[in-house]
Amino acid sequence: MRKIIFLIALMLIFISTTNGATIRVLLADNLESVELISPSGMKLLEGGTYMPLVQQNANLTIKPVLGSISYYFSDVTVNNVSSPVTFAPLTEGVKAGSFPLITVNITPVKKYNVYRGEMEIHINASGKLMLVNKIDLEEYLYSVLAAEMGSGQPLEALKSQAVAARSYAAARLGRYVRQKFDVYDTVMSQVYNGYLYEKDTTIRAVKETGGEILHDNKGGIVDAMFFSTCGGFTETSANGAHYLISVNDCGQTRPKTETEWHTFYTTKHEGNCHLPNTGFVANFRWVKSFTFAEIDNTFKQKDKTGKVKEITVVKREPGGRISSLKVVGELGEVVITGELNVRNAFGGLKSAGFSLKKDDKGFTFYGGGYGHGLGMCQVGAIGQAKKGRAYKDILSFYYQGSVLASLK
Repeated sequence: MRKIIFLIALMLIFISTTNGATIRVLLADNLESVELISPSGMKLLEGGTYMPLVQQNANLTIKPVLGSISYYFSDVTVNNVSSPVTFAPLTEGVKAGSFPLITVNITPVKKYNVYRGEMEIHINASGKLMLVNKIDLEEYLYSVLAAEMGSGQPLEALKSQAVAARSYAAARLGRYVRQKFDVYDTVMSQVYNGYLYEKDTTIRAVKETGGEILHDNKGGIVDAMFFSTCGGFTETSANGAHYLISVNDCGQTRPKTETEWHTFYTTKHEGNCHLPNTGFVANFRWVKSFTFAEIDNTFKQKDKTGKVKEITVVKREPGGRISSLKVVGELGEVVITGELNVRNAFGGLKSAGFSLKKDDKGFTFYGGGYGHGLGMCQVGAIGQAKKGRAYKDILSFYYQGSVLASLK
């Protein structure tokens, strides 16, 4: 059946060519169906070559059927196709100034659903569809920068984000072969919203840093983690990476005692990520109060402690984030370990960098920063760029001992 379709399609063969690295981005999993549409029409990867398949703006519907893939378009049905199957937009007939694109319609609906590159569709372990966008790494970054930092930030900050995001992605290429993709399109990896999120400024930042990544002192690709706001100090990684150590982003003396940390978190001092009169300032310092009743309703392990009586810091990391916290209740006590677990224990705090006080009404958390604290402080990078620092200097500040290199 498929060979007949290909003959009707004039037997044209299109060879895929991609300059540079490609990345596979998981867009969705456990799908009952996928609908693809392209203004230029689509082609199917078959035996290492691409064959024209669908006309311009025609709907192509893909569904899982008994462990294989079936697809439908016009009055044609093709069954028993082995997983995976790859569809790509035709490049001929694309209007000047436009790009070969594919629109994806799935449930639940994606707000931003237009993509460059190809669509790989797999049958997952549950017999449903997994949708993966295979795209040129540089083009992937056009969207990531806008989603992760915002397109309106200073160019040098966007360029630092481009190198960091490229390094982060490159460090994951081929790492998870069995799962059939390299990164998620969410904060599980880096936020990626496809073509509709691209902006001229983010494209420029990517192109002006084309192929640049960070290497560590052994020549390996830096796992260039980043996060929103450090609040004064970034954090040291537990994995011992020399480029993920706590750096002083505020010029203040590093606190040593709990009393000093409380003073630090209740003071709005200067800092690269302290940007008054912007939307970022709400994350530099924040306060979260709970009544006793609210803390009991919020605390995730109340079944072990009963009503919460005391909360004390057991261990604080060099950048101020709490990695171990003791909660004492009527029935017993628990020790919460790990930065993310500490944040989530009380309903999702912005950061594990906080001090807390108890009074006759309940507990108050005085915090600084937003995110895990490892690597580049994005708002700090924006602050440094506003002060005139170049992206290379911003990167060397946040990733200590790293060097710029080219992705090969």
